[in-house]
Amino acid sequence: GASAWIGPHGGALGGNFAWLDPFVQTCEERPQILEFIPGRATAQLPLYASTFGNIRKWPLDYHTVLYTPNATDEFASIDLQQFNDALDAMWGSSSSTLDNTVVTTTGSTIEVE
Repeated sequence: GASAWIGPHGGALGGNFAWLDPFVQTCEERPQILEFIPGRATAQLPLYASTFGNIRKWPLDYHTVLYTPNATDEFASIDLQQFNDALDAMWGSSSSTLDNTVVTTTGSTIEVE
């Protein structure tokens, strides 16, 4: 099965959940999940519960990154440093670091600021 799922809330985690292995033998084998969700700083987006409440019974490592304040319903935006920190929490520290760059997506377009 898949070892990780990374994406926005509403990004088909439920459907892709079928590819994650729920029968791991060790803690190190647990699938990693990183979900992008709105927080209090994203006033244009409604607050809603993360996926964690539905999947907390499964042997998964669950992480989140909050959208940046300029995210909208049509325009996702996350801070790359927070994303890098989340990846470090999932798989250990990397040798490279990212500046406080912001990645935004609209459909299949990715913009780096």
